Amino acid sequence: MAGLYKFPLIRVDCFTSPRPGTTWLLPNPKDPSLPWTPAPNAQLFLLTHVHSDHLLGLSNSFAGRILCSPDTKRMLLSLEAESNRVHSLNGILEVPKRKYDGLRPRHRVDGNRETLPYGETREFDLGYRLNEQVKVKITLFDANHCPGSTMFLLQSPDFSVLHTGDVRADSPFVESLRRNPTLEEYIGSGRQVERQGRLPNKQRLDRIYLDTSALLGTGDMPDKEVALQDVMQQLDLYPRDTVFFFNIWCFGWEDIVKEVARYFGTVVHVDRYKRSIYKAIASDPSLLKCTTESWETTRFHACERLARCPMCRSGTPAGQAGNKLIVQVVFAEIKTVAWDIRHQEFIQQLSHAVTDNGRYPTTIEVPLARHSLLPELRRLVQLFRPMAISPNTLVPTSRGMDYYLFPQLFGEMLSKEELERAKGERDSWFVKHRHFGGDWLARLKWQEEQIGLLAFIGSFNVEHGDARHPSGSASTTRTDTRDVSYVDQVNRLLGPPVISEGDRLNERHPLVD
Repeated sequence: MAGLYKFPLIRVDCFTSPRPGTTWLLPNPKDPSLPWTPAPNAQLFLLTHVHSDHLLGLSNSFAGRILCSPDTKRMLLSLEAESNRVHSLNGILEVPKRKYDGLRPRHRVDGNRETLPYGETREFDLGYRLNEQVKVKITLFDANHCPGSTMFLLQSPDFSVLHTGDVRADSPFVESLRRNPTLEEYIGSGRQVERQGRLPNKQRLDRIYLDTSALLGTGDMPDKEVALQDVMQQLDLYPRDTVFFFNIWCFGWEDIVKEVARYFGTVVHVDRYKRSIYKAIASDPSLLKCTTESWETTRFHACERLARCPMCRSGTPAGQAGNKLIVQVVFAEIKTVAWDIRHQEFIQQLSHAVTDNGRYPTTIEVPLARHSLLPELRRLVQLFRPMAISPNTLVPTSRGMDYYLFPQLFGEMLSKEELERAKGERDSWFVKHRHFGGDWLARLKWQEEQIGLLAFIGSFNVEHGDARHPSGSASTTRTDTRDVSYVDQVNRLLGPPVISEGDRLNERHPLVD
């Protein structure tokens, strides 16, 4: 989903080339049933953030024109592979080896690594297509996913498109978008979309490319601030000499580092690499101020998970190192209702340990999500009420279900004609995709017709775990099965099921042979 319907000269988070002997094709934006046409060579590459799954095809020899936020550019040029970081800590590598160091001199030669601050609009000349000059105005917005993460608003005289990248659209974030002056003209009213396709005195986005990484995930999750305050309360009930290790193996959980430093009035130990990245995040200097590379000076640590500092190493049972308790803090998906219950139970368990010399838990789970789940995604789309919606991420373990269900889950925010067009786009994509095809789509539709939409959704068992989490990491913790919670979401959105929940969850209807 790296290409854009209305802006075919622009690609997002994809720097690869077609397989030999093949070409990328573009659907007709007016009628996806018409023959697809070869995609033109991209003239501008948008980079939403520096997570590895968004850097596909990027190498030190890449010569294309890249646009990203200033923090993303500095972070990109500071990235190091985890294996090299461990080798550096163990003395195998004397000098840090950066993944994209070769892009530095290239930037000084051709200036193709461009940045644009959040909220600033700039016009880009993309050359000519079909004998017409192509210019597009682009504005960047914080995506609330990780440092430097970006949503892109693209505007031309004829079209306007919002690409969310990876986004966490919790309540404070959506409210900030509502008050953003650049986006104000696209914010929909609370009324349904008029059949003419426009809201009174408002422009409508032609399309939103929506982050669907966690579309089939758990239900509502706590807002970041709520989760952070609850976790601080938990940490505060441990003995004052407890050592805490925060398993921050990926960018996007830095808020807990800052909150620990603020709440406890101390610095947090991080490794050399994290400090180098924090130096690159110029928009948030507090990350440098609240961290240190001196592991002896604090009991709060977010160092390398595969090469922990001496303070966090445990060679004895139950997380004990000498006379100190070592507690690991990991990040998990936990529904809001479940979190409220578990938080209170955890507080009671800690209180019992304090008063009755009980056993302290050695693992704390934090519901600090970096992706929006279905309820938040619906609120984000409802804020804008665009003319069309497309997923920008399809998770392989979902086996196509995330896209197949897409029109049903967001269709009420479109007019009848727009919904039918969305279904046509989806069907055309599946028919032409080499891993699916027309027969696969026909079987899927027949199955849905036979058992009903909700039973059909309930029959789909999403794989446990997160495809974005490294295998074996503690961050793959899950507290609810995604198929059960997802059925619950759709029930609340679309009404009661046509069969009993027991039948819906026990019957398994294979989607593919």
